[in-house]
Amino acid sequence: MKRENLSRSHSKGVVILIAIVIAIQSIVLILKSSGYFKEPLVPVNRVIVDSSGREVTKIVDFSHKIKKRDNRRGFEVDNKREKTKEIFKEFDPNLSSVEDFCKMGFSQRQAQSIINFREKSGGFKTPEDLKKVYVISDEMYAKILPFVKIFQPECNNLTQTATNITEIKAKGKVSLTELNEADSAQLVALPGIGPYFARKIIGYRHKLGGFASEYQLTEIYGFDQEKIEMIKERVSVDTLKIKKIKIDTASVKSLASHPYIGDYAANAIIRLRKVAAEGTFCLALIIRNKIIKPENLSYIKYYFE
Repeated sequence: MKRENLSRSHSKGVVILIAIVIAIQSIVLILKSSGYFKEPLVPVNRVIVDSSGREVTKIVDFSHKIKKRDNRRGFEVDNKREKTKEIFKEFDPNLSSVEDFCKMGFSQRQAQSIINFREKSGGFKTPEDLKKVYVISDEMYAKILPFVKIFQPECNNLTQTATNITEIKAKGKVSLTELNEADSAQLVALPGIGPYFARKIIGYRHKLGGFASEYQLTEIYGFDQEKIEMIKERVSVDTLKIKKIKIDTASVKSLASHPYIGDYAANAIIRLRKVAAEGTFCLALIIRNKIIKPENLSYIKYYFE
């Protein structure tokens, strides 16, 4: 009987001992992972033995090893913050995306605030309107001001109708070259447009289906704002001549070939068209699903129906 009781007590003792050992090991592992056993982070005195065998007291500074923990992912990162490189180039705040603003040094949230202000206010009419956005400090405004270029065609709708063109010609103000029907000879006659750019303009016009604004010429490589200034008083654009694509029946190939769509967006449009309820698929639905790049939204309405 005594032996049996002793055996049971012995078994319980072994189980308790194993549990204690496991608990201690778990605590040690947790402390190690939390950095409890790491080197001290403040200067300390340490006794070392030099090459001659003498004991020497040395001050050891571990401050260069300071790290902070990213609690969201459990990663350790250097305490030193890497500064985002600011990239400034000529831009139109009415066409810039969140990514474009972030490249200038704005945070993701600040960039979105600028976009929200733009949408609510109807766009930026002048560079000074940027001062009204509370997330743009005076210092940042001074940095970006030299690069702000707000392009505003003479006509309110970025277009001139055939009637307007006829009226202007009739008044004898200037002989205008209509960009959607001009041939190479007519284009070469414009200031700053040689045979090279004449071919490029006609080629890009064919890809687009026609121009909605003369400012689209800047999308041609090498065609800068300076050239626009040289010709803008001598050209016109008739959007009635644009060849439109039927968005509800167009193939992937025809959509992908358009400069404002491309392969990725074309496939996304087809997928959306398949799942959209009957009678609801339209260009507005595509825009709401953010399939079209923000910088192309100003012109996209002229090319699809």
